[in-house]
Amino acid sequence: ARHKQIDALRAFAVASVMWFHWAPHTPGIPQGWGVSLFFVISGFLITGILLDSSEESIGRTLKVFYIRRSLRILPIFYLLLLVGLILGVGQIRHLIFWHLFYAQNFLTALLNVRTGPFQHFWSLAVEEQFYLFWPLLILIAPRKHLSGIIVGMICIAPAFKLFMVLQHPEHPDAQMLPLSSFDTLGTGALLACVWHQGAAQGLRMARIFGMVGLPATVALGLFRAKLGADDFPPQISPFHDL
Repeated sequence: ARHKQIDALRAFAVASVMWFHWAPHTPGIPQGWGVSLFFVISGFLITGILLDSSEESIGRTLKVFYIRRSLRILPIFYLLLLVGLILGVGQIRHLIFWHLFYAQNFLTALLNVRTGPFQHFWSLAVEEQFYLFWPLLILIAPRKHLSGIIVGMICIAPAFKLFMVLQHPEHPDAQMLPLSSFDTLGTGALLACVWHQGAAQGLRMARIFGMVGLPATVALGLFRAKLGADDFPPQISPFHDL
């Protein structure tokens, strides 16, 4: 049921990404939130699946999780890479190892190398890196502390992006790094926790966000006012597609 209810959100996310790349800067059409919505959906689905499986052993849960994720993602991804290699699309032959190991986002973010037709795979790389540690964290962390851990994870992302913008402006695509997406992935994970634990947990989370989110929003607003709207780095926002 949970999967069926978010199909419409997936459609909106796909439409936003396509519009962003094919018809940028269209007056009156908001853009730049498609990838962020995908990350929220991923955080929600993955966390929900893990919470639903928490009654089983950790080893079995991880085994089933990674087998299903691999069968869902790896075949079509590597097929696309193979077709790209055969046809010699872009620089795929020179950058193939970055793609094979889902590290293309690091290539762009830290080395400022853009990968042409395969550039959009950066978001898939972020998700795969998220899958490496998140399942174990969900299964090991005490349930009573899980929501607090996720809130902390959400707070890390804007702080990290602000740090990169101010201290390392030579890396304008640092929002492709995994830490930069903790806010959107974490928002989805937090929604899954609320869904799984009920209304009381939702009220508790609202209070935590009130204590943490309000000061952060005010601080970011002051920072924006000081720089001016035109100079405000878009990388700090979670709603910033590439």
